[in-house]
Amino acid sequence: MPRARRVLRVRQARRARRVPRARRGRPAASPPDFTNAIFGAGPITHFDGGTWLLEALDSNTLQLRKTGGGFTNFGFISPTACAAGSAGMSQQFRFASQVGQTLTADLCTEGSPMFVVVNDGAAAMKIFACQRRTGNHNTCQRFF
Repeated sequence: MPRARRVLRVRQARRARRVPRARRGRPAASPPDFTNAIFGAGPITHFDGGTWLLEALDSNTLQLRKTGGGFTNFGFISPTACAAGSAGMSQQFRFASQVGQTLTADLCTEGSPMFVVVNDGAAAMKIFACQRRTGNHNTCQRFF
């Protein structure tokens, strides 16, 4: 095999073994920070979408509230019929076009999850995972 071809194959093999830049300690993208609602006084805002809010009314109740113009679709996938360590899941959803319109859903005890979906038409859908952390604390994090 000619020397030039051997050198080319060695270089190709080295490139194939390289770790991509995103995996070398520099993430390609980082997820958004999570927010905490620790009670005392409420409501506590988890996210402000400009024309709507995701807020915690207390440690187990989350609310989507319309605060500006335009059309917005709100949705929750949340636990129902809470039992010790398990619950069914249900969907609550609505179309909001008037300031002040709300949709609420409840978490169960510590560890129970909830998913929140908002489509305000201004950008991609906003999807959040929320969880009850302790008796007076819940947390939410937005997905990409």
